[in-house]
Amino acid sequence: MKQPQYDSGRSALIFTDRYLDITPYDIGEQRCPPFHFYGPAVRNYWLLHYILSGKGSFEKDGRTYPVKEGQCFVIRPYETTYYRADEKEPWHYLWVGFRSSLALPERFAEQAVIFGPVVTSVFERLLAICRDGSDDSVMPVTALIWELLSAFCRTHPAHEPKSGEQYAALARSYIEREYMKGITVAELAERLHLDRSYFSTVFKKYVGVPPQTYIKDMRLSAAAELLAKGGYSVALVANSTGYTDCCNFSKMFKERYGVSPNRYAEYIGETTHEKTD
Repeated sequence: MKQPQYDSGRSALIFTDRYLDITPYDIGEQRCPPFHFYGPAVRNYWLLHYILSGKGSFEKDGRTYPVKEGQCFVIRPYETTYYRADEKEPWHYLWVGFRSSLALPERFAEQAVIFGPVVTSVFERLLAICRDGSDDSVMPVTALIWELLSAFCRTHPAHEPKSGEQYAALARSYIEREYMKGITVAELAERLHLDRSYFSTVFKKYVGVPPQTYIKDMRLSAAAELLAKGGYSVALVANSTGYTDCCNFSKMFKERYGVSPNRYAEYIGETTHEKTD
């Protein structure tokens, strides 16, 4: 009878101080013998184990979780954990450790074991990097950790309830990214699955101004910046900041800055010329 093959594993320390948000720490692979265990232990970084085959158990906070192929168990910084391979089908796993200055997806705090078929391809690519043994793996590992976190986020329910402050922050993000496309208050409310009146009330409460005012200020500030750089026609600036009607844009701009777009560009140009003389 052919005996199963076990190995002591392979790993690489890839800690770097080049990245701030996500700092990869190590990555490794091990095909464990029966009853192989680790812990109890505490770490000061995030550590994810993805089960490539076999099964075992993971313990933390006084609870024991069975873990099998296709699942990932999550170890958070500074928590005490213990894990052990199964007697008959000991696991073969891949791990990746990293530090983060970000607030990671809530499910990392809520779930000890994650069934993540959507991230299998990410772990397969991490495995390839681990086996490659390259000395320059920091950037690709960091990129895959980002992709991994994104994939876990995508497995959340589509429309989880959010606080008013979260809705306002999301709306600001949409506006700052899409003001040049002519985004409207109605479109924002629809994206956030909120009644328009309620959305406007929430936005003003947390931002300080109504969403329509915020959108207008964002567009006009961006227009002033483009005009100050010089070399752009008023029509091009209007179109680039979400205004389809050049006359309406000129009217709005004059109300905000006291001069027409053309005069504003001339004044900025004159001021710049004087400073360089």
